[in-house]
Amino acid sequence: MTVIQIISLLIVTAGSFWLVYRLPVFRKTGLNAQWRLGLWTAKLMAALALFALYTWYYPQDTADMHKYFNDGEVIATQSESIATYARIITGIGMDDPKVQACLEQTSHWNRQYLNGVWNDNRTLIRFNALLYPLTGGSMLAHTFIMAFLAFLGLTLLYRGITMLTRSSKWLALAVFMVPSVWLWSSGLLKEGLLMLNTGLLFFAVVKLSRRFSTKSLLLVLLAVLFFFLTKIYVLLCMVPGLIWLLSTGKPGKKPALKRSIVWFLLLHAGMIIMVWLASLASPRTDMFRIIEQKQNDFVSMVDSVGDVGSAVSLPDIEASLPSLLKHVPQGFSNSLLRPHLLEINSPMMLLAALEKLAFLLLILLVIFRHRKLRHSEQNLLFFTLSFVIILFSLTGISTPVLGALVRYNIPALPFLAAVLILCLPEKSKK
Repeated sequence: MTVIQIISLLIVTAGSFWLVYRLPVFRKTGLNAQWRLGLWTAKLMAALALFALYTWYYPQDTADMHKYFNDGEVIATQSESIATYARIITGIGMDDPKVQACLEQTSHWNRQYLNGVWNDNRTLIRFNALLYPLTGGSMLAHTFIMAFLAFLGLTLLYRGITMLTRSSKWLALAVFMVPSVWLWSSGLLKEGLLMLNTGLLFFAVVKLSRRFSTKSLLLVLLAVLFFFLTKIYVLLCMVPGLIWLLSTGKPGKKPALKRSIVWFLLLHAGMIIMVWLASLASPRTDMFRIIEQKQNDFVSMVDSVGDVGSAVSLPDIEASLPSLLKHVPQGFSNSLLRPHLLEINSPMMLLAALEKLAFLLLILLVIFRHRKLRHSEQNLLFFTLSFVIILFSLTGISTPVLGALVRYNIPALPFLAAVLILCLPEKSKK
């Protein structure tokens, strides 16, 4: 490491601790400074572990962190001028020959398989290119910054949850310390930005559901924009639950539980009909075709790579509503239960399998022993059920690699863990 890289790493590390200690966004969690700094220290430990994993365990030429960082380095160092660099960062004037000449030197700016609205590889590459001049090219500093953004997202998520229930240390552990969330959102990967987007959107919608404000609305729009630059499918999976919160979250509005269940079911039936009608309107809005294509592209990519240790077979999906609904149970069970203990072929798979087992045991415990939830807590439960079922089902039927499946589901896991802890009787938490 160069002197500049060492200095930038020290500034980022010290600055992050100061921000967690001083900024109101962290202080308003209800957690004392010792807890906030302890959780952030744990997040930094995860960032170091993931950095080491992608540097010395996985081959660097195939490791995502290094691919995005190396392409960002190319843009930051090989741009012909500041104007060329600015055009690539902003996306304005991308047809300039000098821009294209620079991008031709990158390896992952373009993707072979692209079935989303946006090539999210470019978001991570731009992120690294933007930070590179400020850090002197310290990849570890970039990793810590991404971990901090994920930690900010989890903080906002936690604050959104505590607007619906009481703050507690058990709840904080459930949000911040689910192993796969703790680890995979701490590296120079898309999951860090995804946790920031998820937490920001949930926090803003909860605030908006309680009282309208222009600031909350602007935060919602900002989060939606960020989702378009990363993983828009996560946003779409959240939409029914967010509509639920907006329609039921106003203080003083407490419908009977049976009426809430009926409205919850009608809302999701209506969303399914809207998706079906959109599929008839245009191929660009045909979600069934997009899901089918995503599965086909992922399977083709796995076949082209060859030996993928955690690859699994999936049933072929047809671009139709009946086919999707038919395979939803298998997709949901894949996400909820796999990898299991009989599928372990690496230490990372063991960690994921133990986490799945812990969630399953918690779910069974809550089924047989649970406390009565207040109205606002019921709203959180319904949102979580919606988000978890939709996200788990879609990723489970379109992702033929268990390692990727674990990563793709992490936006929903803090909600699931928090709700399970919330449902437990107080005696069970002691």
